[in-house]
Amino acid sequence: ISKSQPTVPSPTQSTTATSTAPATAAESSTTLPSHADSRRSDFQKRFTHFLDNFLIHASRIGQQVNQYTGTDYSGIENLRKEISSQEQKVRQLRRSVDEARTVHHDAYAQQTASQREIVALLERKSSWSPTDLERYMSLVRSEHLNEQSVTSAKSNLDAAENSLEEARSLLERLERKQYHEEQIWSDTIRRNSTWVTFGLMGLNIVLLLANIVIFEPWRRKKIARDVKGLLDEKAAVEEQRIARGRVVDVSEKGVQVDEAELKSLEEFEKLKRAEEERPFDAAPPAEIPDRASTPTSGEMLPLEPSEAAGAQPQPVRSQWEFYQDAMSDLFSERVVQMRKVDVNNIALQGAASGFAIMCLVFVLLRPK
Repeated sequence: ISKSQPTVPSPTQSTTATSTAPATAAESSTTLPSHADSRRSDFQKRFTHFLDNFLIHASRIGQQVNQYTGTDYSGIENLRKEISSQEQKVRQLRRSVDEARTVHHDAYAQQTASQREIVALLERKSSWSPTDLERYMSLVRSEHLNEQSVTSAKSNLDAAENSLEEARSLLERLERKQYHEEQIWSDTIRRNSTWVTFGLMGLNIVLLLANIVIFEPWRRKKIARDVKGLLDEKAAVEEQRIARGRVVDVSEKGVQVDEAELKSLEEFEKLKRAEEERPFDAAPPAEIPDRASTPTSGEMLPLEPSEAAGAQPQPVRSQWEFYQDAMSDLFSERVVQMRKVDVNNIALQGAASGFAIMCLVFVLLRPK
């Protein structure tokens, strides 16, 4: 009689059955992450991949920089994890010590109770009954067992206490190590921060010197060239305007000259007729010069107020006074008008100068 074997569906059949099953509403939902990911463009996927790789490389580079500068905190993190596990071990050993102490206390209490009962039976030995005799014999036989249990509990308690003491010593050593390493790490961070601060200060100084030595003269020359160009352009425009005005004046003066010549001829004829009619003994009155208006020899004209003011001698200033005035002007409250781009350039140049100087100082004075 042959028994029919149960048919087991093959993987191909199960896959076909699964693939032919209709998709549910939850599977075809548009809120699934796979649906949102399928709608992303290739550029977004490449950018995400690039950003992930960049973050990984940046993390590695940061870790390498921390290891090189001595500010890597991973070793201290491992030490803290070991301290945490050691604290758990200490707590477990403390519970074991408490349990061993309880067992030892119970064994000792049982031994003490047995000894007391034996002493009580021996005190009334004359009135023993068969039951008391059996009880005494059982107590004598269990005395050795009680002593062994007390000794074993005592040894277990001592071992647990020793283990707890060793675990505590290790925990204290790890905590001291962590404190020491954190102090060194803090000192390293503080030292690096100091060097970075000095570097920024040096960069500011370098930028300031570069601004004073290079950029400021160039800016002044550029401003002078621009101003000179504007003045030349203004002068050229003014010359053209004057030239046009001269042409107009010449045309107007031509007409005025003709009229003046006619008037002078008429006056000459009038004077000629008057001289012919005047008798010969009459002489024209001589003009008497005004003594108040005409200066005599040896007299000097009064000076103008501007000339009199300018004729006063000025005191000679020393070089120290000149430098003192220049230094006081640096910290004076004189209002200076500057463009915002010039202020930003000066600030950036000062920062770059300080950073460059401090980098140079850091390279020269860096501890070996």
